[in-house]
Amino acid sequence: MSNINDFVIEDGKLLKYNGNDNNVIIPDDGSFTSLGDDCFLGCESLESITIPESVTSLGDECFYYCTSLKSITIPKSVTSLGDGCFLGCVSLESISVAEGNTIYHSKDNCLIKTATGKMIASCKNSSIPVDGSVTSLGYGCFCGYSSLKSISIPMSVTSLGNGCFSLCESLESITIPESVTALGDECFYYCTSLKNIAIPKSVTSLGDGCLSWCASLESISVAEGNPIYHSKDNCLIKTATGKMIAGCKNSIIPDDGSVTSLGDYCFNGCKSLESITIPKSVTSLGDSCFGCCLSLKSITIPESVTSLGDYCFDECLSLKSITIPESVTALGDECFYYCTSLKSITLPESVTSLGKDCFHGCVNLTIYAKEGSVAAKYAEENDFNLELI
Repeated sequence: MSNINDFVIEDGKLLKYNGNDNNVIIPDDGSFTSLGDDCFLGCESLESITIPESVTSLGDECFYYCTSLKSITIPKSVTSLGDGCFLGCVSLESISVAEGNTIYHSKDNCLIKTATGKMIASCKNSSIPVDGSVTSLGYGCFCGYSSLKSISIPMSVTSLGNGCFSLCESLESITIPESVTALGDECFYYCTSLKNIAIPKSVTSLGDGCLSWCASLESISVAEGNPIYHSKDNCLIKTATGKMIAGCKNSIIPDDGSVTSLGDYCFNGCKSLESITIPKSVTSLGDSCFGCCLSLKSITIPESVTSLGDYCFDECLSLKSITIPESVTALGDECFYYCTSLKSITLPESVTSLGKDCFHGCVNLTIYAKEGSVAAKYAEENDFNLELI
């Protein structure tokens, strides 16, 4: 049994494990019945753990980033598992639930909430059961499995949760069945090898940044008959609002009026994108919509645009110059954060709001503005080179 002094316990809950054992046996002395949120956070040397039957609950991100943990057995006493309880446990080889557990079960190395069919966690040896027992993929359930190249999603699944495939850097292709109606926030975030994505006609909800940092993405399509979304020229668009949800390195923003705004993160992480034409139908650029487009050298913002969101062009390391049209009134926080190659920007008098750290890290920047304007005052107050126009 592990040293009891390594466990921080309060009011029947394990708050923190401060030891450094590779193999931990949690004491079964009745001193606590639950493992608190983040209680094993960052225990990177932890390889195995024995959870006694006195424990009834595991908190949110309980074993977050225990990168050496190889196996886990959930005792039959556990009736509550927090969100992301095994998030970042990228060495997990097996997940099992003891027989007799009334809330959870395991199959094919998948941890499943029996009544709802929600898949709570997986490991690198998981296969999603095809027996209908899984109806949704939960928060981060495949997150961080960098060796995962492909996965088959059965027709019983109706939703992909927030971050469920995030950081699966080797995932090259995935087929989303027509049973799926929703993709969560950052669902495929940083799937840097993913080359194409086809959204079926059944999907009626797409979360923020669901395809952000998919740097290798070459094509985006939406099946005909989808009532909410459509695709054109490798752009994923919400039809009724004209909001562009996602793009890729081969995208051409349609100039037929179907796109009226560039949504949050829509080109985020398209590191090979060098240039893009924004049509006059677009009125706003969302948060981080061109964030980390490392190769973006030039962009023309049309006079239809009125605002640039937070982090809109953050870390566009190749961007050298840009002119802001007189239609724009506001630049968001950290809008041009660390655009280290940005040498000049022209800011008209119409710009009356410059967000916090708008040009932070733009070490070579000269701001062109009219005397007495908000932009001119900003340049002087923040020690940027100022050229009056």
